[in-house]
Amino acid sequence: MLDKVAVICPHIGIVYSGMGPDFRVLIAKARKSAQAYWKIYGEYPPTRVLTQEIATGHASKRRSQGMSS
Repeated sequence: MLDKVAVICPHIGIVYSGMGPDFRVLIAKARKSAQAYWKIYGEYPPTRVLTQEIATGHASKRRSQGMSS
């Protein structure tokens, strides 16, 4: 069973309602982004920064597939 709550980093979590496979992709991208931020700055990203990065990547993917955002 897929949990509907996931931890991205110690102070950021994510929840979902909808398609499990989409959620797994978003979790993977969010964790990768948080890890990259950690490697550069030595601290976890602010919630706003991580949220913006995930949303921007998701919207650009939808546009490239011809879907509305």
